[in-house]
Amino acid sequence: MRLFFSFFQTMAIILASQAVDFQKCITKMTNGCSIPLNLPFPYKDIFLPACERHDICYECGKMYNWTRNQCDVSFQKNMLTLCQLKEDFKNGKQTYNVSIWEKLKSVFYIASQLFKWISIKSGTLDHCNHGAKVYYSSVDKFAHPNYGSGDPILCQLQCANLLGNPKNLI
Repeated sequence: MRLFFSFFQTMAIILASQAVDFQKCITKMTNGCSIPLNLPFPYKDIFLPACERHDICYECGKMYNWTRNQCDVSFQKNMLTLCQLKEDFKNGKQTYNVSIWEKLKSVFYIASQLFKWISIKSGTLDHCNHGAKVYYSSVDKFAHPNYGSGDPILCQLQCANLLGNPKNLI
């Protein structure tokens, strides 16, 4: 039953999106998969659609009552979906405020995940999925100042609701 509902929800989004200019939202409200110091992290290109949706979700979250956690969890789910799509394609298948101590603990956790990531064979589904975990952990621990900072006028664009809504997964 859930698959049936999900199919119709996806179809409704596709039909509604045919009259929407997504490019305006993407150019005005997103910054791609930004990494501090513009470091060359793996999967920036693959995760780009998830990053763009996440940026819009953060920009307009307060206006649409999407929580930061909903935006972040949707971001992680979208990245994992993109990892699976990458793997399927490769295989020929077409399918708030935090204390300084908490920030330091987060830095060490993310650093440990980065070291673990290095040990996983590059290009594999596990490597991509672990990369999604690192990206998610980073926004979960450090991106809270960016939540709800969007231009209310841009957030009223139809594309903002379609792309930013955490319920509209990739």
